[in-house]
Amino acid sequence: MPESFAHIPPHLLENFERSLVLTPNERLARELSSAFDTVMIENNRRAWTALKCQSLRRFWLDLHTMLKEAGLTHTHLLPAHIINMRFQRTAPDGLRNQCRSAVEAWMLIRRYGIDLDSSQMQSSRNAYFSDWCHRAEPEPSSAEIVEADLPGLLCEHIDELLPLIDAPPLLIDIEHLAPEETRFFEALDGRLASGVALYTNQTWHSKFDADLGLTTKPMIGRAGARETVYRSYETPEQELMAASQWCRHVLQTAPGAHIGVVVPNLDAQYDRVLRQFSAALSPDSGSSAPIFDISGGNSLVSQPVWRHARILLDWMRQPADQTSLAPMLNSPFLSLPWCRDLRSSWPKQARRHLRVTAFAQEADAQALLSLAAALPSRARLDRWIKHLLDLLSSAKWPMTNTLGSFQYQASEQIQEILATLALQTDDTLLTYEEALNIIDWSLDQTFAPQRLASNIQILGLLESTGLTFTHLWVCGMSAEQFPGRAKLSSFISRGIAV
Repeated sequence: MPESFAHIPPHLLENFERSLVLTPNERLARELSSAFDTVMIENNRRAWTALKCQSLRRFWLDLHTMLKEAGLTHTHLLPAHIINMRFQRTAPDGLRNQCRSAVEAWMLIRRYGIDLDSSQMQSSRNAYFSDWCHRAEPEPSSAEIVEADLPGLLCEHIDELLPLIDAPPLLIDIEHLAPEETRFFEALDGRLASGVALYTNQTWHSKFDADLGLTTKPMIGRAGARETVYRSYETPEQELMAASQWCRHVLQTAPGAHIGVVVPNLDAQYDRVLRQFSAALSPDSGSSAPIFDISGGNSLVSQPVWRHARILLDWMRQPADQTSLAPMLNSPFLSLPWCRDLRSSWPKQARRHLRVTAFAQEADAQALLSLAAALPSRARLDRWIKHLLDLLSSAKWPMTNTLGSFQYQASEQIQEILATLALQTDDTLLTYEEALNIIDWSLDQTFAPQRLASNIQILGLLESTGLTFTHLWVCGMSAEQFPGRAKLSSFISRGIAV
């Protein structure tokens, strides 16, 4: 079994053991937990308490949950789909398609305490955005909050939280905090006897400081610099090919190596990277069972197991042509014997588009068509989710006996999200199309299937934070890629963003 890609210095083991370790992302939290267990085994420990380790985001959510359970706050976290629905319903004319960008900008404004009514946000370009946010955001007097509000809320309850925090926080390679996050840890550092510690750039800081220890030079040995090799390639495709072949060579010559390949903007070129490394490292199994671990992935909403289901759900309400129906007709995730012939022939009387009701005489289609005919014109989201799942179940979706590992994981995650959505519903009545749009928006999140542990890790730039490798290839080290460019929001004034 490959060892962890994180490293806990032996002289700091006791510090880690008695701390609540906080990381910038979930990957580093998992790797540190694995590294901790490995060190315990190497030290011949027969039993030990699992490392208390979590991402910073999970830390804020857990503290809020503890506050609620202790009866110290009655605030309610708004689910993402409710926020999106409010922005959709209050969008200015012609801007509904920009709801996602607007929500992301609004979250930044909440996180950094930007005044929507400031003169800088009232330019002709941004004035409508401020009004849009005011119409969509929770009333100041309500108990509704969003994740970006948590650090500020928790600061107000810092003294009440002290008994609930069972170990002093230790921040690992966290390179940025919002103002309220910094204020929280400064306040906590002053109240805890052991303070809030930092471990940044391989350097230990026993007390919290606002610059997060980033002014300290990293402890990098000279040997690493001597072994660095610089190579140039004409195209990104050529470099990916060379990197994949290099991984294969290293793995053959050093089977125990910890190999890392860092690809900037990995999400944007995920499919291309997956295909290239699959062809080089696992040509027999391809991308369905690669021998490497790749971070990120495609959106859940784009996974075949949902795309095929979505085509069927769309067909319930509107006619479709043969090209649109083709993925569904050939789908391994749906059982639709009554329309199987459409794969090879198209009814002449249907011309180009065909309605699902054309199969009203087919006995096998009766269960599905009866459910479709009974659909309401408007309903709450939880009722729509039940109706939609009933429709899909009548087509035996997702046909788990034919699912591969990745699509099985995708279908399980989709059904978990739908169950969560149903529990988070409110009394708003939605149309069929509105319900599907909300579900799609909720499923528009990265799906990263679990893979077997591997000696080869392919990561995005930020995910490599805190990890260690025996062999490392960093792609795209050009002036265009490094340092990374800030992505400015069109909804936030440049003067504020910069």
